Amino acid sequence: EGVGSIYGGEYDAINVEGVGKLKGDATVNKVTVDGMFKSKGKLTAEEVVIDGMARVFRNMKVKKLEIDGMLKVRHANVNADIIRCDGFMSCTNEVSADEITIDGICSITKLYGDRITVHNHRDNFDFGSKGQFLKYFSFLGKLYLGRKISTKYSLADVVECTRLDASRLRSKIVRADRVTLTDHCCIGKLYCNREMQIDRSCRIGEVINEKQTNSSLPEQRNNKSNNQRKQWGMERMEKTTIKKILDLYKDGKINADEAELMLSHAVSPDPGAGDNKAYDISWPEDGKLRIVAFIGRKLLKKGDELARSIEVKYEGPALDVECHGNLTCGDITGNADAGGSMHCGNVGGNVDCGGSFSCGDISGNVECGGSMKCQEVHGSIDAGGGVHIMKN
Repeated sequence: EGVGSIYGGEYDAINVEGVGKLKGDATVNKVTVDGMFKSKGKLTAEEVVIDGMARVFRNMKVKKLEIDGMLKVRHANVNADIIRCDGFMSCTNEVSADEITIDGICSITKLYGDRITVHNHRDNFDFGSKGQFLKYFSFLGKLYLGRKISTKYSLADVVECTRLDASRLRSKIVRADRVTLTDHCCIGKLYCNREMQIDRSCRIGEVINEKQTNSSLPEQRNNKSNNQRKQWGMERMEKTTIKKILDLYKDGKINADEAELMLSHAVSPDPGAGDNKAYDISWPEDGKLRIVAFIGRKLLKKGDELARSIEVKYEGPALDVECHGNLTCGDITGNADAGGSMHCGNVGGNVDCGGSFSCGDISGNVECGGSMKCQEVHGSIDAGGGVHIMKN
């Protein structure tokens, strides 16, 4: 009870009934949150139970995760054996587990698992005056959580699993062997090679069955399908250009581990294969500065500890800037996004960084994992550390 901080180490149990903050890496048998908890260190645990509110800014690895309250994860991944959520969960990176059951409200960038069950039961999410709270929380979701939320639908940009059972799910891409969709699910692209059960209330933009497509289309269209298989088929990855691989990774169609494996083939072609275009990485002329980090052949994820040790300095104007490491630059016309710390001039859009942040004037919103220092902010502020605004 009360207010306290934990500076890392090994513990049998951590119980938070008031306000608690984890400031270092910790290994725990069981974590119970009944109050408010903020984690700025890596958390490894056998079991985590959240009945209150938890904000996590570093990777969390647990065997069993139970959420009856609220869990907000920013610039970090959640890895577990079992996840059960009857409350609210948001994550701007990846959530993965062998078994995932979500009966509350969720907004997740990438959801990976063996068996995933998602049902939007908003009645499970009870905080006093529920209707007023959910309306207010939905309005502030993007500003506070870094992701859009909905009280009517579960949101997951990318879902990949062996079996999916979902109702009221909205997703850009779903890839599964067996799929059951009911109650107004809305899916952009559905990749399924085995069993599908979809009721009439659901809306599917495109259903792709690669096995049937490759065997039934005429030769001319089948060649296009074969090109798709080159991107996904590991036996022919050496002919996939770096640009295609990075596009797949950027669009959320493959994760970082898959991209790393594909890139290892792309940059190490068979000497007898003849000419190759593995280094053709042209981008559209959209004015966006893209910075991708590698250690050898390893493609680093945004916010990765290794990426945080990389310093990038850019001199000159840019429309939008996205960097996986630490960034130093001048004025940015649009949005600024960095996995580590950021130091820049004026920003005409929003700022999202995993570490500390300092700049001039900000026209949009600020979300950072550490402290921030700036001249003026015209939008909202969500910082993991102190806030210092120096108005003229």
